[in-house]
Amino acid sequence: MNHVFSALNPQGATVIGFKQPTPVELAHDFLWRVHPRAPGRGEVTIFNRSHYEDVLVTRVHKLIDKATWTARYKRIRQFETGLADNGTTILKFFLNISKEASRRESSVDSRLGP
Repeated sequence: MNHVFSALNPQGATVIGFKQPTPVELAHDFLWRVHPRAPGRGEVTIFNRSHYEDVLVTRVHKLIDKATWTARYKRIRQFETGLADNGTTILKFFLNISKEASRRESSVDSRLGP
């Protein structure tokens, strides 16, 4: 993430990290936690992980059935269409990092400390 967005002025961007949903978030619709974090006009918001993980992870691990993940993809498209219709530009990046590069990065991070 740092490398990809290193050219961006940090004062003009907010990074939101989505981790495993909390019990409060799980008690709501899967997009509930994303809505308040969508960028306002003139803002840049970077989702580190995103609402797609609520479909991908649960689908890969067979935690939800096909009807559920299909409906969730539809809801994501509707959500993003609504943002776009209101002037939000949506850019999506899929970062594919090799296991070797990930191990190298992890070893550098561990040497740097917390």
